[in-house]
Amino acid sequence: LVVSLSAVGSADDSPGLDLQPASISLDANHPRQQLVVRAGTDDASADLTRAATFASETPDIVAVDPAGVVRPVAPG
Repeated sequence: LVVSLSAVGSADDSPGLDLQPASISLDANHPRQQLVVRAGTDDASADLTRAATFASETPDIVAVDPAGVVRPVAPG
């Protein structure tokens, strides 16, 4: 199962936000952690994962917990 991910919000709400990694492959035994990172103007970055809210658009196939850990639920 390959999952593509995106940040939701307007440019005013979330300038420079990136999900890392942007695309992941999942199997039943290997959940994946998503990170939310904001790139700074001086090439520094800030980890905003703990401040992010995560949700799955297809919770019957892929679940994501409040910490950003993505797990497959069913083949898809």
